Amino acid sequence: MQVNTTSAANVRLTLGESTEVIEVQAGEVSVNTEQSTVQGVLTSQQIENLPINGRNLLDLAQLEPGVQIQDGGTFDPTKNGFSSVSFGGRFGRTARIEVDGIDISDETVGTTTQNLPLGSIQESSLQQSSLDLSTELTSSGSVNIITKSGTNGWHGNAFYYFRDQSLNAALPGDSTNPFQRNQFGGSLGGPIIKDKLFFFINAERNKQDLIDPVLPGGAFNSLTGDFDSPFRETQTVGRLDWQANRFKVFYRFSFDQNRSVLPFIPNSFQPFANVNHARDHVVGVDFTTGSFTHSIRFGYTKFQNGITDAVTGTSIFDPAPGIELAIGGDPNCLTAGLDDFCSGPNFLAPQATVQSDHQVKYDGSKALGNHLLRFGVGYNHIQGGGFAEFLRLARLWVHRAQPYPSTFFREEPPTR
Repeated sequence: MQVNTTSAANVRLTLGESTEVIEVQAGEVSVNTEQSTVQGVLTSQQIENLPINGRNLLDLAQLEPGVQIQDGGTFDPTKNGFSSVSFGGRFGRTARIEVDGIDISDETVGTTTQNLPLGSIQESSLQQSSLDLSTELTSSGSVNIITKSGTNGWHGNAFYYFRDQSLNAALPGDSTNPFQRNQFGGSLGGPIIKDKLFFFINAERNKQDLIDPVLPGGAFNSLTGDFDSPFRETQTVGRLDWQANRFKVFYRFSFDQNRSVLPFIPNSFQPFANVNHARDHVVGVDFTTGSFTHSIRFGYTKFQNGITDAVTGTSIFDPAPGIELAIGGDPNCLTAGLDDFCSGPNFLAPQATVQSDHQVKYDGSKALGNHLLRFGVGYNHIQGGGFAEFLRLARLWVHRAQPYPSTFFREEPPTR
């Protein structure tokens, strides 16, 4: 059985001789005649065995035709550290991301509100068209992720990944900036009450360090420099499963926190710190009554984002402390041309975004001969808000009269 896939099985058993050998081979490509959905399933074997740079849960989606991964930072600075999925060349903002049947999409700027540790994923389904009835509203496609549960057997693992620039091939003229990534974590699952109650826990940590260069051109080519651009992320998942006759009940809690420091405009001395917190509570009940199947989900998701300045109080080059300095033709430091020089507090800070989701879903089905009748209802109460104080500090725009750091004259700052 696979997630979001309806399968039909016709089994006929006949009595054979004790010496008879029956060999069954399934090498032909089968066509799913039960569903019209264009979809693919990423199995636990693929998730566990295929190498994934960075261990991002969505990277394996690229195994499906017509699917590409988009960096969330290209959508909005608040989504650095997240990814989204583009189906058939369509924009990734509208892709719907669900975990255990609960929507975790960001309704403010798109992509997702949280990352999950790769070791907690059992399998994933990607749907591109003619979506299943249980899928949340989307105009492009959806990703439905199922997390692991405990079993009667004890299972666990631990890992440590290390990547460093010094381990790369030394190519002639290579001037790659220092880079290092440390990823470690593990999982444990097993029975609390045999055949009845099971648990599964998983945690991962990502510690990444990069030196971000600043290489001004033109008259400012003598002001080259760099600054630290770290990324830190902690991901945890805990799950309890209870099997009671025909009822299967589970509770899952997940937490994701990441922090990154990087510039909004490349090649400038104006990095900002982006911090994301997400926590998710899910309760699910699955059961059958006769020829009916029932699936109920209750979910609560809380996402908090904050952007702060990463320049003030650090060693990052700042010729006018406490003032955002723009030298050249762009008074707002929204571009990074060769004749521009930008430093000081980042104009994005401070700002914050909050999203809170309360979800209730019911999905049912009934087998009618060769047909499957699907039905359901869902309610999702989304609350969002936040604030932003762009250009909070007084700005100093200096138009270059002579090569820096010679004489400048000050012009009136743009109106806030």
